[in-house]
Amino acid sequence: MAILVTGGAGYIGSHCVAALIERGADVVVVDDLSKGHREALKGGRLYVGSVADRAFLDDVFSREPIEAVIHFAAFSLVGESMQVPEQYFRNNVTAGLTLIETMLAHKVPYLVFSSTAATFGEPEYVPIDEAHPQNPTNPYGESKLIVEKMLKWCDLAHGLKFCALRYFNVAGAWHDGSIGEDHRPESHLIPLILQVAQGKRAGLLQPGDHRGRPPGHRPPHPRPGGGPPPRRSRHTDRLQPEGHGGAGLATQVHQCGGHHRLRLEVAFLPPRRLRRLTL
Repeated sequence: MAILVTGGAGYIGSHCVAALIERGADVVVVDDLSKGHREALKGGRLYVGSVADRAFLDDVFSREPIEAVIHFAAFSLVGESMQVPEQYFRNNVTAGLTLIETMLAHKVPYLVFSSTAATFGEPEYVPIDEAHPQNPTNPYGESKLIVEKMLKWCDLAHGLKFCALRYFNVAGAWHDGSIGEDHRPESHLIPLILQVAQGKRAGLLQPGDHRGRPPGHRPPHPRPGGGPPPRRSRHTDRLQPEGHGGAGLATQVHQCGGHHRLRLEVAFLPPRRLRRLTL
């Protein structure tokens, strides 16, 4: 049986494919190569095409013994989403629904969804947990939240089990340096910080903020009424009633890569401190 990775030639997707191959998994990759790179793949069978193309997906699902899907394929630039929101809803939401419908038609019951911390919007308290209100402030975050809601209802209606990965600041490369980030222009926070430290950028302004300032500029407020966040796991959150579904499987959300507080503290380091970083 095979695992399908959509967007598998992209940054995070290619590292997921490499990890699966390293563990002996049978991997199928779907990527239209609009953002990804064929040379980033360390294995698997690549089908070049769009997740929005139902006929194309049906052909892939018919050819391959797919038992689960890891869905990375999406547009992900916050600033761009403010300029062309319709493209983000078409590519992230409509294409996501096409993938879900294809999975249901071919009776593939498991999906790992690449989501984002942008579903939270401006932080009301830090560190952010899954009890935090989800109020996206840009179409990118909104599009990801819509897909999460679609998945929740498809789980309730059809038993489609999913896990959402919620990233904060993704950075790094494969352990041997053979693959890593290749964004042109660079859009991730931590590489931008390092570029300032190396003198390649004059300063740090997180791209994608249509208001001309870094997201989260407003100091996070304490929780209403004071006190710490409720005692609830930072890592998982059930999105369905207890006992729903079979075999004790629970839909979960996993926060990846640390607390939101890190982004706020790092983003406002003055340049003189950035230059002291050891590279």
